[in-house]
Amino acid sequence: MRQVAANSSLYTQLEGSGLILFSSGTSGEPKGMLHNFDTLIERYQNLRPRQDRCLQLLQLDHIGGLDTAFRCLFAGSTLVVPEARTPEAAAKAIALHRVNILPASPTFINLLLLSGAHKTRDLTSIEIIAYGAEVMPASLLQRTAEAFPKAQLQQKFGTSETGAIRIRSDGDNSLFFRITDTDTEWKIIDDELWLKIPSRIVGYLNAASASLEASGWYATGDLVESDSKGNLRIVGRKNTVINIGGQKVLPGEIEAALNELDGIEATRVFSKPDPITGASAACEIIVRAENAQDDWKRRIRRHCRGKLASWKIPTDVKVVDTIKPNRRMKQSS
Repeated sequence: MRQVAANSSLYTQLEGSGLILFSSGTSGEPKGMLHNFDTLIERYQNLRPRQDRCLQLLQLDHIGGLDTAFRCLFAGSTLVVPEARTPEAAAKAIALHRVNILPASPTFINLLLLSGAHKTRDLTSIEIIAYGAEVMPASLLQRTAEAFPKAQLQQKFGTSETGAIRIRSDGDNSLFFRITDTDTEWKIIDDELWLKIPSRIVGYLNAASASLEASGWYATGDLVESDSKGNLRIVGRKNTVINIGGQKVLPGEIEAALNELDGIEATRVFSKPDPITGASAACEIIVRAENAQDDWKRRIRRHCRGKLASWKIPTDVKVVDTIKPNRRMKQSS
């Protein structure tokens, strides 16, 4: 059981029922967030009836898991809960109950593809793969489309502080999207996405509320870029930026370059202390069995020359059997 310091002033601001959620804590102590439950649940009241069978993979202590459950319950759809939160158990449940909607994080989708469970089980019932909760690598989006050619790939977006936001992808093969939520205002400040929405949390129980403005705006911590049509793409998290001698780089930029290298199946780039530059980029990679003995540090340096600035190329390379996700099925920081 998590303990939080009571912030009694928040409760005086709450009108109606309350809901407390905790952040994943991947970048520090989990934050306790107080939601107005009535406002949060109101956004699901007018969903049209659907006869879907949806896999409840994301946990109910996470906004993504709650969004899956609320959407199904208010639409009259069926929730299918797997025996365990593993690729094998998920594939078994999908095949047995003919699940047609799979909401999952990119990390879990990658684990599913790496396990080969999508080949050993009949998953042809899947019509929609709804991905979100973290950045989707372009290479993984392509592999997912190839593995599930008949499924529609839908990007989802939301934060623990605001709930799910209605968006529309620019296309199945595009990571750009536009916000279509009529209740939501958005703006970009220094490449960071800010949101203003009625379902924003009342406040934090055990943390400073610097990201919550009194006017209703919330600084999401998501770094974005926009295209010529005004669509947005999430490129990373503000708190994962690696500062290398004053130069800043997002892990996703390096991961995208590494994922282009033949023989690499999954990557994780992270910051590592460096006595000269303060930090450097390091990476863990999963490779195909036939390439396990290759000199990957040398191959990566050769591959990245001309694609990345020299200071962005990982200085430490480790071949691993698995990149373990956290309990929210996201890649650990």
